[in-house]
This record gives sequence, C-alpha cells and structure tokens, in this order.
Amino acid sequence: MNVIKSGKADQRTQIKVARFASFFVGAIAIVLGIACENLNIAQLVGLALAVVASANFPVLLFALFWKRFNSAGIIAGLVVGTVVTIAVLMVSPNMTYPKKIAADAQKIVVTLEKKQAEGAVLSDKDLKTLEKAKADYEKNKDGTSLVGLDAPLFPLKNPGIVSVPIGFLVTIAATLLFRNKREEEMFEELFVRQTTGYGVAKAAKH
Repeated sequence: MNVIKSGKADQRTQIKVARFASFFVGAIAIVLGIACENLNIAQLVGLALAVVASANFPVLLFALFWKRFNSAGIIAGLVVGTVVTIAVLMVSPNMTYPKKIAADAQKIVVTLEKKQAEGAVLSDKDLKTLEKAKADYEKNKDGTSLVGLDAPLFPLKNPGIVSVPIGFLVTIAATLLFRNKREEEMFEELFVRQTTGYGVAKAAKH
C-alpha cells in the first residue's frame, strides 16, 4: 500500500488489495502445481530456490546495503525475477513434452517388433511393455507441452543461470531510473533500526 497510495490507503482498500493478491498468488500456484505434477521433489525444491534467488535475494541484498535502493527497484526485482524464472521454466526440460514420450515409446515398439520378426518369442513382460509402448505412442504422438512446444527451448533444468543475473540487472536499472530522494534520505535511519532494533514498537495489550 505504500507503493500504490503512498501509505494513505484506508482499511477497506487494503483488504481488497490483500484479497486480490492472495487470489493471484493462489492461481499461479495452482497452474504451476498442475504443470509440475510429474516432477520429483528435488527438482521442485531447486526451482523454488531459483525463484527466491532471482526475485527475493537481489531485493533483500540491496535493501540492506544500497543507499539508493527504492520501491521501484523492489517492485521491478520481485516481478521481473519471478516472471523470468517461471517463463524459462515453462520452456525448459522440466516440462512434459508428449512428442518426446512418443518418440521414446516408438523406439521400444521398433525394438520389440524387430525381435518378433526375427522369430523370437517375447516374454509376458515384454508383451506388456510392447502394448504399453504402443498406447503411449498413440496417446502422445500429436501432443505438445503446456505452452505448445514440441521440445524444450532452454536446455538446462534449472533456470537460475538466466533468471538470477536478470533479476539483479532489472533491480539495479529500475532503482537508477526511478530515484527517490526521500527514500534515500531515510536509508541511514532504517539501517540503524534494522541492525540495532532501536525504535521497535512494543507489544500492545488487546
């Protein structure tokens, strides 16, 4: 609210903004949860750390040590860092690519059918594997990823190598382009408070 209405928003407006933000974040979480349902927990943890490193880390670092850092840098860093990380994730090998699944299944079908053509008798296990491979091929041969791709555009599973530098650069650029003298003047006071705890409000009785 300090960014939107300079700290003068009434309680009703604050509740509306909080509800909208909760809905927006929840919707993104649901979409990402569906998109990443086939990933293992180790990959998901790595991706969560990539978002934190790209969006939260630059903001926290500059807020602590850079006098010129301001609200514009905070907003740009959080928004762009998060969006870039998610965007790179959506075109990375982490997503499911049906045509790749179909290609792998086709290889199995060709191998097992070749054995049959040469006169070999397939075991029950191989017959089930062949049947499953044929089903997988038919199911996935014309499919695409969540964003309509046949194959990943970004070769690495962790987007951090791209999103972290972009998060830092955007945060710095926004801070320099939209300087705020008032926030710069308050840096020394805030630095003392955050390192010493001076002026922290005491608990109130309810």
